[in-house]
Amino acid sequence: MSYGRRAINTGRKSLPSLAMVSQDLAAVLRERYAGEPEAIEYLDQLRPIQRTS
Repeated sequence: MSYGRRAINTGRKSLPSLAMVSQDLAAVLRERYAGEPEAIEYLDQLRPIQRTS
């Protein structure tokens, strides 16, 4: 999850690419760690990026 967080917070220029690549991590987090606070926080950070792509 730390790699995913770094990808979100680095000021990445290609948000559509980030949204596409992050879908796999998001799916695993939803499946395996649905109730975990860190997973919820990451998914919350990811939502705006996925909406813009």
